[in-house]
Amino acid sequence: MALVKVIRRFSKTGKGLPQVEQLNDDGTPILEKDGKPQIGNEQFTCEQLADESIAYDSAETLLEDIVESVSGDLEKAAEMFRTGWNRVTRLEAGGMDEYQKAARGLMKLKLPAFKGLTFDEVVEKVKALS
Repeated sequence: MALVKVIRRFSKTGKGLPQVEQLNDDGTPILEKDGKPQIGNEQFTCEQLADESIAYDSAETLLEDIVESVSGDLEKAAEMFRTGWNRVTRLEAGGMDEYQKAARGLMKLKLPAFKGLTFDEVVEKVKALS
């Protein structure tokens, strides 16, 4: 499978950073509801892998794609695996996967579609949508 790399834009984290107009990944301004540009921390661009980039239909294709993604640098591949592994296991142990985060956000909005539902029921609805 061919690696698909995309350029994504992220805001730098921390206090005291220059405040600038925020841009989408394609470089267009992010606008508030009133049409004014959204302001936030200085941004940077970073090369990321698209979700479909890494094949996992077999161990061989998975390993080939991983090695290709790091241009053969096995030390970098090991570091990236550790970083990803540690993040995923931390989130799992803390009980907040991406569906749970989304469900929590939806419940905070108090939308009529989720009124009277338990947290677990909202999580299941979010999973059904994906």
